[in-house]
Amino acid sequence: MSLQVVERFRSLPADIRAAALRQLDDDERAELLFALDAISYTYDRTLIQRMYPASGPFSRDKYLKQLEFYELGATYQFRALLGGNGAGKTVCGGVELVYHATGEYPDWWVGHRFDHPIRAWVAGDTINTVRDIIQPKLMGEDGLQGTGLFPAKSIFKVVYRQNTNGGLDWILIRHKTGGLSKIIFKSYDQGRKTFQGAEPHFIWLDEECPMDIYNECVHRFRGSAREGRLILTFTPLKGVTDVVKLFVPQFSGSASRSDSAEASRTYVLCGWEDIPHLSEAEKRIKLANTMPYEREARMRGIPSVGRGRIFTVEEEFFVVRPFQIPPSWPIIYGADFGFGADGDETTGTAAVWGAWDTSSDTCYITDEYFRHQAPPAVHAAAIKAKGEWIQGVGDYSGKTMEGVKTIDLYRQLGLKIVNADKSVYAGLQLMTQMLNEGRLRVFSTCQKWLEEYRLYSFNEKQEVIKARDHLMDATRYLLMADRQRATTRPIPRGRAKMSPETFGLYRRTT
Repeated sequence: MSLQVVERFRSLPADIRAAALRQLDDDERAELLFALDAISYTYDRTLIQRMYPASGPFSRDKYLKQLEFYELGATYQFRALLGGNGAGKTVCGGVELVYHATGEYPDWWVGHRFDHPIRAWVAGDTINTVRDIIQPKLMGEDGLQGTGLFPAKSIFKVVYRQNTNGGLDWILIRHKTGGLSKIIFKSYDQGRKTFQGAEPHFIWLDEECPMDIYNECVHRFRGSAREGRLILTFTPLKGVTDVVKLFVPQFSGSASRSDSAEASRTYVLCGWEDIPHLSEAEKRIKLANTMPYEREARMRGIPSVGRGRIFTVEEEFFVVRPFQIPPSWPIIYGADFGFGADGDETTGTAAVWGAWDTSSDTCYITDEYFRHQAPPAVHAAAIKAKGEWIQGVGDYSGKTMEGVKTIDLYRQLGLKIVNADKSVYAGLQLMTQMLNEGRLRVFSTCQKWLEEYRLYSFNEKQEVIKARDHLMDATRYLLMADRQRATTRPIPRGRAKMSPETFGLYRRTT
């Protein structure tokens, strides 16, 4: 009997299970129940094997933000997952810890790997929150050790902290090489000095830490742990703190995209729209009981105080579900060309497509494209794939190493594209006006566009912070373009006929 059979049996309504058992004699029933209990015991103690499955309602393709966070670990030493409440931040951090501590990585894992037992720290706000939140996720509830993310067979030794009512001090976890990984539990209220001295390979800070503790942790990676990894998982309810500014360039006041990449630092935002395990009813209830100034943080992981945010129109007023664009609506795209700095995957080439409803003078952003470090031919092919007949406007300032204007190179590659109007403040004013008037709407599938929108900011000098802004730039170009550049799809000759209403011009027959 397999775990899948047990899971299916346990999911049946109680009356159906009872009816099935009544068909058996006493010995058969006892044998079946014994087998079910034994398999259920194993099932409950192997939770990690069922995380991020290939299919089902909670399959890993529905947790793309978590997968992105893991993948970035292969490149970046320091990562922050800024998530809404209930977005699965603690589980995300716990899963990575278990993989590193046991050495048992799933086939789909493309993040950083340790090939040896590790020394790790796990820390939270207080000893009590570590005990009540992180500990059950990793070990299981009281009296049910091994039913958390660490499988029962991996737990070698557990040591509790004195006078903490069951709080963990440290644990030893079996590694697949035969060695033991040691995980020490800490809390921020213990102070910076408790984070000194040692050289852990992996540090997980669940909830935002004070800046002095973060700095201390950064300097732990040396010697045999110089290639260590640090992750933070938190909801940024404290606003734009020093830690937030360190990871999110839009709030740092810096106009440089490369600072975070050079420091091997990156972040991922994960909101309610990025996870499948919260129902719409749950979201509505949570939102109705959230103070307005905390909504962005609790829903989307965006700091509560977005000083300098360029756009403040709430997404519910302009984000719409995708629909079939009527053939009479002309389409145009805007493009922002770039290659991207090494180690900074937020830079590259972006394009945005807009369809104009001329009856209401409303532009619908229907599609987006972004790619880091690819040849112009690759970008051109992707843009033409949306429709070679679509005309565009693009950034004309860049040049190739040979001195050829980048936009001219794209023209040679077959794009119908002209120079964009790059007036920054006029473009931003137009975007703001259209958003406020309900004349700029965005398909909900344009997730990268929405992420840029949420963080698009001015610095103290009222300059646009040039970080994760390519899609915003492309949108400005699109909206500032001559409307005559927007065109409708050509009508194939076989599907058109003469129209007396249009004085002999062709019209669509379907």
